[in-house]
Amino acid sequence: PSEKMITFFRSEPFAVECLYADPSQLSAGIPQQISKFEIGKFPVPDGSDKAKLKVKVRLNLHGVVSLDSVQTVVEVEEADPAAAAAPTSENVDKMETDAASGAPAADAGGEAPMEADAGAAAAEAPKKKKKVRREDVAYNAATTGMNAADLQGAVEKEYDMAMTDRIQEETKDKKNELEAYIYSMRNKLCDTY
Repeated sequence: PSEKMITFFRSEPFAVECLYADPSQLSAGIPQQISKFEIGKFPVPDGSDKAKLKVKVRLNLHGVVSLDSVQTVVEVEEADPAAAAAPTSENVDKMETDAASGAPAADAGGEAPMEADAGAAAAEAPKKKKKVRREDVAYNAATTGMNAADLQGAVEKEYDMAMTDRIQEETKDKKNELEAYIYSMRNKLCDTY
């Protein structure tokens, strides 16, 4: 058994087909197509011409291919409200150190005020956090096999055969009981008289 995650970039609904690699090795009457999965409508993110889709395909122990899930993946950048509101411990330490030693006077080059401005700008710029949003996408599976009417007919035929086997087994048990009764009555008659 194996499981694969396949990534597609698409803007419209599409289909995934599973086929036998070498059709010459198949028995007569067996189609090359194993299954076909039609991936339904999905939203395309704003600012992009194609959506990123993750498709999880599973091949089980018996050679049956199935789709586990189809999801759109959208990465969204959001401002981190906690980082913007609370100053970091580094900035607090710097402020306390500057306050304790007194604000340094600007050198001839004026480097000290620039450092303070850079620190303030860094503290003001909110950090952006990337969040991944996943949404399930509907899909239809079409596999090769019996249609519903043929399958129902096969189930009924199997039920009839099971009933026939049960009737034969019950008949055999009743015949054995009758034979045992006949032998016991014969022994009683022969032994008593």
